[in-house]
Amino acid sequence: MLIPPFFSIVVINLNNAQGLRLTLDSVRLQTFREHEVIFVDGNSTDDSLKIAEEYSSIVTHQIVGQDNGIYNAMNIGIDKAEGKYILFLNSGDRLYDSSVLLSVFQLVNDSQVYPLVFGYAEINSEQDTWLFPPERFTSNPSLLDYWLTRREPNHQATFFPSSFCKNNRYDESLKIIADKKFKRCALSILAYQFLNKPVASFELGGTSNKIKNLKHVRQFISDYQRYYLIKNDKSIKDTFLFFTASTKIIFKFFAQKFIGESFWNLIKFMRNYPIA
Repeated sequence: MLIPPFFSIVVINLNNAQGLRLTLDSVRLQTFREHEVIFVDGNSTDDSLKIAEEYSSIVTHQIVGQDNGIYNAMNIGIDKAEGKYILFLNSGDRLYDSSVLLSVFQLVNDSQVYPLVFGYAEINSEQDTWLFPPERFTSNPSLLDYWLTRREPNHQATFFPSSFCKNNRYDESLKIIADKKFKRCALSILAYQFLNKPVASFELGGTSNKIKNLKHVRQFISDYQRYYLIKNDKSIKDTFLFFTASTKIIFKFFAQKFIGESFWNLIKFMRNYPIA
């Protein structure tokens, strides 16, 4: 009888062959070998599938052309996962170094109940690199508790217990912020452990970072409306959070449009992110 893997790494891809190679390379270099890779591809037309074949020694499951968007692809990955923990990576995301999986395993291996685990994410813009969350919060458990009431760790740097994922799937009615809802649900249910090291590295420009146009802004606001307001027990606080989130996304769109890359440098300076 085969021993199930400790980690299930779900890799989501669509026409990003170069990024996929970076992602799979970072997984192949891991010193901790008790993991599986579930590759979910949205029917790519570039060289992605050829690259996945090159990494057949680590790609355990390959599902091509069966998903209906990124969150459906993540749910497909959850269905296939056999590990105790699930990590979701988009093509182009990289595990920070070869010891990441080993570090997480050592942190949680003696746990009676598996907690949510997250560490730093290394964020790369065209001009700079920094770590998230800010160190001023992670250095103090009470401050980190407070920070987690307002923000969420990066998806790429978060390991979710498989049992949680299988009982709390991504809400596919949300087109952009289903990962936010997923993380908030996890934080409300699970204890957490912070791993004091970088876990993943990624480039700015993903769906939740880059606001492309006014249609994209409207989709964000529609998601926020569904997330905060379409429920029977909505409160004044929910309404306030909806308007706050919507205002921030409008500001973010115009800031990116008119000051470009400097927007991220401004955010980094204002929030005092540690340099990687």
